[in-house]
Amino acid sequence: MKIQDQLRACHTLRWSIVNTSRRQTVAEHSWAVAVMAAEYCKRCGDSPDIVAECIKYAVYHDVAEAVIGDIPTPTKQRMKGTISELENEIFPYGPVSAHAEYVVKLADRIDALWFAWDNGQGRHAKKIYTNLIHEFMGKYKDNPDAMRLMNDVLHGDVML
Repeated sequence: MKIQDQLRACHTLRWSIVNTSRRQTVAEHSWAVAVMAAEYCKRCGDSPDIVAECIKYAVYHDVAEAVIGDIPTPTKQRMKGTISELENEIFPYGPVSAHAEYVVKLADRIDALWFAWDNGQGRHAKKIYTNLIHEFMGKYKDNPDAMRLMNDVLHGDVML
């Protein structure tokens, strides 16, 4: 994947089938995922090497979308792995550890919750948020660090 292709993530838009008050780019999403992944690793006491791997993967985990666009989750699910194979083919940095995959997927889900919570508009967006929160709770209910991070992102205090 060429550098020009990767840089298109700065203006490749997400959330194409959900009404939102603003659009999110792939690059913005990847930054948020990297910040949350780093925070999760810190809370878990991960080594600097693991933190670095998770941040790098978070930054590049959706870079293929700069070429193929953001494909809505329901479409990806119907295509049963075809999109994942294409994304893996385009992904420029090879395989990552199972831990990095877990951390980045967790952070990816929290970013989706956060974006839907802050920017979703209308009944459909509320339904998407409800589905996302139920899915998150079901998957991570036994992981207190994940639950605290999600709660801090959605409901925590801000500096200003």
